[in-house]
Amino acid sequence: MKNLSFFFLFEICLLSDRVKFGTYPQADPGRRQEQEDCQRQCKERYDERRQKGGDTDPITGGESQQDNNPYVFQEQHFQTLSAQHGKLRVLPRFSDHSKLLRGFINAFRFAYLEANPQTFLLPQHVDAELLLVVVQGRGRISLLRPGGRQSVNLRVGDIIRVPAGTTTYLINSDNNEKLIIAKLIQPISTPGEFEPFFGVGAKNPESFLRAFSTEILEAALNEKRDKVQRLLDAQKGDFIVKASEEQIRALDKKDEEGGKGIWPLPFGGGESENKINILRQNPVESNEFGELREVKPSDFRPLEDFDVTVSFANITQGGMSTIFFNSKAIKISVVTNGAGELQMACPHLAQEHGQGQQGRGGSQEGQGQQGRGGSQEQGQGGRGGSQEGQGQQGRGGSQEQEQGQGQGSHGGSQQQSYEKVQARLTQGVVFVTPPGHPLTLVASKNQNLEVLCFEINARNNERIALAGNQVITKLLKIVPICLIKQLTNFILISGQDNIFQQMEKVAKELAFNRPSQEVDETFGANRKKWFFKGPNQQQPGRAYE
Repeated sequence: MKNLSFFFLFEICLLSDRVKFGTYPQADPGRRQEQEDCQRQCKERYDERRQKGGDTDPITGGESQQDNNPYVFQEQHFQTLSAQHGKLRVLPRFSDHSKLLRGFINAFRFAYLEANPQTFLLPQHVDAELLLVVVQGRGRISLLRPGGRQSVNLRVGDIIRVPAGTTTYLINSDNNEKLIIAKLIQPISTPGEFEPFFGVGAKNPESFLRAFSTEILEAALNEKRDKVQRLLDAQKGDFIVKASEEQIRALDKKDEEGGKGIWPLPFGGGESENKINILRQNPVESNEFGELREVKPSDFRPLEDFDVTVSFANITQGGMSTIFFNSKAIKISVVTNGAGELQMACPHLAQEHGQGQQGRGGSQEGQGQQGRGGSQEQGQGGRGGSQEGQGQQGRGGSQEQEQGQGQGSHGGSQQQSYEKVQARLTQGVVFVTPPGHPLTLVASKNQNLEVLCFEINARNNERIALAGNQVITKLLKIVPICLIKQLTNFILISGQDNIFQQMEKVAKELAFNRPSQEVDETFGANRKKWFFKGPNQQQPGRAYE
């Protein structure tokens, strides 16, 4: 009813606007100022509602053109350069999506390249360092520098660094499967800003050579004007063009010429030093519910310049990861295959929504289903209200936010609280996890969940597990005892030899206000490490189904 009242108030103000412009009979001049004030106040309330948590459709209760999830990116968040035979999707600066993503993450950008079978990507260079990971398909990339050409085969799991200013072209050599490459981009000129430079092209893209006058090109190339113009006008396709089988075979064979071995690292010494395959690394964690592989800077020298660890998690259908956080790294993750759910604890959203002032906060849940409405219920009282709605597909996935219960406050003092950020994960969804934020990933009941991660600021980073048979003795140096109880009020944490079992007996009793034996029994139930069986009671329509 509250939302409907707001809706009718807004309609009344619109009527006053029509009166002002003569759509309806002219109102009394003495009432005009009152109507304008009403319209202004209504607009201010409308804008305030959108800023605080997103506007909701007063009829359906669904989100109206507003994305409330600052950590999740769907397809509509990408800037797309489309071609007939593929596309390049690039995320804007992370801070453009949310002020919560300010900081050093904006030194990086993320992109996703898709090339159809039997295609050729035109030569280009970028004013940025590139870290490429092959997500799907196979092909071959050639890198051109003054010292020569280096060509490298591409297979799923390959990680390759492309130095800034290196001209590259590549092929998708498969007959049926798309070539998909995830790109971590580190601009070198303006932080967070980069540009591709195509030396070949007509309209989409245009060759940068066309920026020069004909006289300059004639002199530089020592060729006649008509020949230069004919060369620049010959390519009529997009930045990804179709190639014949014969052309693909010629480009896919081993080098007969080029600069192999004459460049300094990371390109000298052969292909093995130019790339590494994450799928060929031994799992750092593995059981029947999933496995985790990683490549650290110490494993692959080019990663040292990025200060990035690349990791890959494959969670078995019906399984879940432990609840964990990174001590230093901020993580950019992309779902490469399958489906599931993300849940994360976030104190910043709780502070932003002012929930730290309440004993218990409300919850907000949105389900990303295209073209479907939702319902909205809002209650009042000492325990806060709840809001549930459905928005459009791809607007950050589904999000459920709950405030964690903290210690009681007196005299208006603010208490620490958390919101639960929940998102549906499908192929191509990107999500960001700040350091210190506990999270878990849950695979769907009928599909594995495969996630590729770029862990930025990787030097001396630790993954700290909060559940399972994971022995970590440094918790109390990182998390004060007073916060441990608040964490456990937000999420169920269980397992053997997890961080809470490393506490002294008295510390357990002080933190949980329960006998230490009961604490040990509760947290000692799960004998698995890092990957577990997922939730048994899955409600119909939940994101991970």
